Amino acid sequence: MRSWKGEQLARFLAHAGPHRPLFEFLAYTGLRVGEALGPTWADIDLDAGLIRVHRVVGKAFRATVQRAAITATGRLSLHSLRHGYASLLIAKGLNVVFVSRQLGHANPTVTLSTYAHLFEARKPRSRGEGGAGDELCGDSSPHSAVTARRW
Repeated sequence: MRSWKGEQLARFLAHAGPHRPLFEFLAYTGLRVGEALGPTWADIDLDAGLIRVHRVVGKAFRATVQRAAITATGRLSLHSLRHGYASLLIAKGLNVVFVSRQLGHANPTVTLSTYAHLFEARKPRSRGEGGAGDELCGDSSPHSAVTARRW
């Protein structure tokens, strides 16, 4: 594990642009990312300089998995949602370049090194059969459509 020297952290934060508040928060609290996503304003006491950390996001995720009675081989985590998103895109027949861009990978080779087995297992799509705007889940849920975004 690599740690930062004071001058490196200062230089990093000076170049962080719009992400500086998040990076500074993480750097000066020592919180895990899941812990940093949980606090609300009610958890922050500016006068006392305290943040109450409840690990809300991780606990809420695990509780939701249990309530939904979802079982899987291996451990489900918040990061599993990212893999699930990639799996849905691939299962719908979207090409590796599109999937790579959605995930913010440096190039499609990175995507293939992680998800090659899913690309091989999917059924091939015929020409003109949908594209990047297809619905992922086959329902009319507002959350089922692929949305283009940059990471």
